[in-house]
Amino acid sequence: MPWGTSPWGLGPWGGGAPVIDLVVTPWGGGIVDVLGGDVITIGGSNFSDPVLVEVLFGGGVVGTCYVFDPRYDVSASRIYCGSPALAQGTYDVRVTTDAGTSTLVGALVYEPIADQLKVERVRISLARVWSAGSLVLRGGV
Repeated sequence: MPWGTSPWGLGPWGGGAPVIDLVVTPWGGGIVDVLGGDVITIGGSNFSDPVLVEVLFGGGVVGTCYVFDPRYDVSASRIYCGSPALAQGTYDVRVTTDAGTSTLVGALVYEPIADQLKVERVRISLARVWSAGSLVLRGGV
């Protein structure tokens, strides 16, 4: 439905100011990579396009999440967006629509995930070598 009055006459489509209930990240627990680019799902109500998703620290805007395609990524109850690159720490998320704003405090925890994954990959590779033992020394025979 196009932006405007809902069929029930509730004002802007969506029924009022947005409400953020939860933020779901690929790593769980609100954790996203400091390099950015993780897809975040924001759950709640009264979401509508146009929408602005911002990341806050100390009450100030430090980043903006990218909404890929509002036709598919914004519904009344969820928003899919990409996380911006930020320093390690805990951040708030604010959603703004034409009907108002909502902030979820401590929603995102930025961690150096890519670095941790590199370490895990090295550990897995070395574990294969260690488990092979003397087979490696004999050329895999």
